[in-house]
Amino acid sequence: MIDYSNILPSEPILPVPPPALAQLRSGGYRWMQQARRRALIFAAARQLVTEDGYDHVSIRRLAERSGVTPPTIYNLIGGRGEVLHSALKEAFNVKASFAAARARIENINPVLAYADTLWICLSREPRYSEQVIIAVTRSVDRALTRMITGMSTAMILGWLEELRSAGAMRRTAELPRVADLISRQLITSVAIWANGEICLQQLRKDLEIGVGLMLLGIAEPSEALRIEAWLSRH
Repeated sequence: MIDYSNILPSEPILPVPPPALAQLRSGGYRWMQQARRRALIFAAARQLVTEDGYDHVSIRRLAERSGVTPPTIYNLIGGRGEVLHSALKEAFNVKASFAAARARIENINPVLAYADTLWICLSREPRYSEQVIIAVTRSVDRALTRMITGMSTAMILGWLEELRSAGAMRRTAELPRVADLISRQLITSVAIWANGEICLQQLRKDLEIGVGLMLLGIAEPSEALRIEAWLSRH
């Protein structure tokens, strides 16, 4: 069984590469302190986005909520934009890592595993998810829009290439285009949900059907059977 509590976007992961062994002996404690402070700042950013909305998060509020000083935030991460982007990037990587692990454990298509993981995260933290999605889709922060779109497309393309190497995908010349279409489908579906036009259960169906049909269009027969079997369970 998969422990879905581990995939919440707030799940902390190490935000910086661990130091080498020699550095651990001399400065490892300082590195651990910095990692903990970064995690606290990211958690505070998520809480403030949920409470006040993406546009109303400030460095001063972040410092108060995370228990550090504003200069500490600037030194460890950067300004307001860098904090919010890093927090979202970390959350994205957590979901992607979990989806990849789930795909390996359950022997399912990783793109479908990601779509399901995304839905679970949205349903667990709807207020935060709504604020972030609205900020992305309404171009409140254009750099954020480019970052999320680019990361999503690159991640999906990487999974499709892995499936191609395993002999599960045909029409391989179309993989970049399919990755782009799937990424757009995911973003469009969650944007419709965030704007209150569909409920969570309908969102899940939209994600499954939209992504599943695109995968079926380029899958080899054996992979198509696995995709159909996964869809039939939902």
